[in-house]
Amino acid sequence: MHVIYRDHDGILKVFIEPPDNDVKSIEGVFYLVDHSGSPDLIIHCTPGGTRRFERLDPIISKYARLLDNIPPEPGLPDVLKSISHFNFHLFRGNTEQPLKKLIKVVLHRLTYSNPDEESEEAIYIPDGNAGMLLVVARENVVFDAHDLFYGLSVTNHSGRRLFPYLVYFDPSDYSIQVKSWCLYGVTCFAYLVNQSWYHPPVKTMAAPLPARHKDKGPSELKIGYGQADVEAFQFTLADGIPADVGFLKLFVSTTYVDMSILEQQSPFLVARGGSRTKPPVMDIWDAWTYVLKTVRR
Repeated sequence: MHVIYRDHDGILKVFIEPPDNDVKSIEGVFYLVDHSGSPDLIIHCTPGGTRRFERLDPIISKYARLLDNIPPEPGLPDVLKSISHFNFHLFRGNTEQPLKKLIKVVLHRLTYSNPDEESEEAIYIPDGNAGMLLVVARENVVFDAHDLFYGLSVTNHSGRRLFPYLVYFDPSDYSIQVKSWCLYGVTCFAYLVNQSWYHPPVKTMAAPLPARHKDKGPSELKIGYGQADVEAFQFTLADGIPADVGFLKLFVSTTYVDMSILEQQSPFLVARGGSRTKPPVMDIWDAWTYVLKTVRR
């Protein structure tokens, strides 16, 4: 496996102002630096007892640099363990990029379809407009509206059979959604069900993205639409928030792996504990990170 991280093997570098004598570096998870040590995260402790996080890493800092009014509990060591885990997997990438131009992800706005009343459940299909090709390193804008539903299609132009995994990273609370209930302030599905963005349901299944066929062309996986038993995606904003940003990451691998080990709740709600989780062992793999910005329509 070829993986690229930041300096010092991707270990989170933290500067605390003013210093907190109760916080000590944890080997392999995070370590404390002074302001000249190129920190990834600066923690400002306010007179009122709350904290302010200033993110200086190359990804989050572009879209969500500041995070205010962080409660004093749980303690910083537990919070920093979760932030280390979050950054470690958000920044993961394959240096060889074997599939970089061969996988496409398109976001579709959906409409209800059941013209012949063939099913008692809603079936969503693309609304006829051109879908939005998700682009790396650029804000991909979606809208907060009660009547807007979205789905995703992943297209495989490569000659390999692939297992895809979609993972949502929320920089507003450092939660990671893989296979969980809808998380407040992240993304809500049309109905509240136990559902992931996408994770292959069973280890023994055939690869959801077959190799490109010489006659039929690339394979496509529809997520959130096209069947009666799947739920479309909706994007929501909390009251008083004009816009929000999150990161949708696509991993693909030629072998099945259990990516649920990446998942975590917000450390501001519950201390995750433990140290940075090692990534699952993959064969040939690649990854893309998409910025989703939700705005009010």
